[in-house]
Amino acid sequence: MSGTVTSPNNLNQQRSPSTAITAPNSSLLGDFIQETLALTKRLFIQLQRRPSTLIAGIIQPLMWLVLFGALFENAPAGLFGESQNYGQFLGAGVIVFTAFAGALNAGLPIMFDREFGFLNRLLVAPLASRFS
Repeated sequence: MSGTVTSPNNLNQQRSPSTAITAPNSSLLGDFIQETLALTKRLFIQLQRRPSTLIAGIIQPLMWLVLFGALFENAPAGLFGESQNYGQFLGAGVIVFTAFAGALNAGLPIMFDREFGFLNRLLVAPLASRFS
């Protein structure tokens, strides 16, 4: 059998578990920002491919304002209280509904990522932080 013969001295020079190779220290904040920007860029690319989501997010509150504003324009004066007119009542409702619709539209990409396996790939990726 030919080959190199390892002397007993070379066996003792093997790395011990305490001398594991470690990556150079990097800024956790820098890693977090880089990972967050990469995921944000991915979402903007998706938004460019489906601009209907942005259009719906902008037009939907305006549509509610116009439809419900015209519908209840002639509502009785005491219906919404003595000190509140219908515009104030409608404005608050549109703001709340817009926030709800925005939260729903923000969660849909995460649901699709989970459905199509991207979330699993992201979870096993060697990211520095698990918060991005």
